[in-house]
Amino acid sequence: MVFFALITPIMLTAGNLKGKVLTKAEKQIPRRTAQRYPGKHNRPPGKLVPIPAVVVLMGPVKGFPLNKPTQPLIMEQKSFDFIPPLLVVPLGADVEFPNRDDDFHNVFSYSKLKRFDLGRYHKGESKTVTFTKPGIGKVYCEIHEWMRAAVVVVENPFYTTVDKDGNYEIKNIPAGTYKFLIWKMDHKQAVRSVTIPANGTVTRDFSLPQKKDENQAAGER
Repeated sequence: MVFFALITPIMLTAGNLKGKVLTKAEKQIPRRTAQRYPGKHNRPPGKLVPIPAVVVLMGPVKGFPLNKPTQPLIMEQKSFDFIPPLLVVPLGADVEFPNRDDDFHNVFSYSKLKRFDLGRYHKGESKTVTFTKPGIGKVYCEIHEWMRAAVVVVENPFYTTVDKDGNYEIKNIPAGTYKFLIWKMDHKQAVRSVTIPANGTVTRDFSLPQKKDENQAAGER
């Protein structure tokens, strides 16, 4: 998980949010290499890398601005996967996509968050995308269809990834009522309203229905 510099006032009234995100196990669907690129690019299908679920407090939180990093954040194309498969970045941040493999890659996204196509580029080359809206964008390689990742653009420091057992916790949230986005690849996302107390912990479990298949998910790129 990436952490950013922020201005933190003295926390006099703050609570915690924890619980479980309930999802079904991801399907391991075989993915191909695009046949339009002959030769060494026709690699055996790779496995889908698990992408953690996230719980994100939506919108800015007064007194808790996130500073844009002075350098681009990195999502590598390495060993024919995106590393990391989930990258959390502050609003306005630059994300660099370097190619560390011997084959060409073509990084693209059709997400509403940011639509881009970086074209084909080889090992040692890199391209950068600036994310100017909050939300979650799915990232793919047009050549190697099993390669996928997600970029989460946040406006505050109150977010977390969900562990392999479905547990999550966000600490020291200022008291108030907020909307939280709950998201996981191949599942329908949810937005839920939660009231955080002046002290103590709220426990909330969230359930995300699974999408019918990967083709449906691909149609929402």
